[in-house]
Amino acid sequence: MLIRRKRILVYSGNDTTEHIQKRGLLVCAFYLRMRPEERLTVVVCDDDTFIIKSLRDLLDGTRYDVIGDASNGLDLVRLCREKNPDIVIVDIEMPVMDGITATKDLTENNLTKCVIVLTSFDDAEYIKGAIDTGAAGYLTKPISPDVLIPTIESCLRKSRDLYEMNKKVANINKRIETRGIIEKAQLLLMERHDLSEADAYGYIRSLSKERNTSMADIAEIIIAKYQGR
Repeated sequence: MLIRRKRILVYSGNDTTEHIQKRGLLVCAFYLRMRPEERLTVVVCDDDTFIIKSLRDLLDGTRYDVIGDASNGLDLVRLCREKNPDIVIVDIEMPVMDGITATKDLTENNLTKCVIVLTSFDDAEYIKGAIDTGAAGYLTKPISPDVLIPTIESCLRKSRDLYEMNKKVANINKRIETRGIIEKAQLLLMERHDLSEADAYGYIRSLSKERNTSMADIAEIIIAKYQGR
């Protein structure tokens, strides 16, 4: 039998797997309290304050800490830029900016690892639109306590690999962009000062060390200097 005692859950050896599964939320809370390093942050967004309160209540006592909420997509994006939560739970239909548009902004800018959309309609078109813009899954209102945590866990597994892949792609693109800027500055130095490719690169690198700034920043200064003439 599960016993709540001092906010720690204990279960007896006589409990069957079925009994434990039926109490999934409580067992989840037990294990997550035992492993505080795995706590995750959540931002919720809905124009219905009752839904926000319900989500806060349902997640209370689990490893999911609700660190903020918003009532429209625009405020949600602003909040996520500030908080960078692990998970966002957002309603599809809202004023100012809808949930699908907000999801697209959040995922494209890596403002969260996982987006779960809320909908009052079990409608394939609504859900497909959300998934196409980067949502990892969805919940249908009214939210069932037995479904909430398993859905979050499932969506986290789906989105974690995608999030890391997007970060790697963004880093690669940034390196390519940086390389292009440095090469452009090299060419300008070679043309204006009759330097070899190696000497032009060495000049940029030495300035970078001397001024304690990146080679890309030095390259941009050189480009601005010579192209401005």
